[in-house]
Amino acid sequence: LSDFIIYGQTNAPAVGQYMVILLRDGKIYGGFYDNDVSGATLSQRNQWYHMAFTYNVSTGTQTLYVNRIIGNGKLTEK
Repeated sequence: LSDFIIYGQTNAPAVGQYMVILLRDGKIYGGFYDNDVSGATLSQRNQWYHMAFTYNVSTGTQTLYVNRIIGNGKLTEK
């Protein structure tokens, strides 16, 4: 596997407290340690993409966006 972390943030070293957006073998992932949602495979080289990941703590919903379009989402267990 080849992982390229785009963004990561943590407030604590505990499992589930590390938010990340990454590319894994050309596919975008967003989520929390071992609780990820995957999105589109980004296949064009030398092409800019706008990637975003949102998490709604009230509903537990994770959503990935690629170029402002929802790529995938899932409801996480609380």
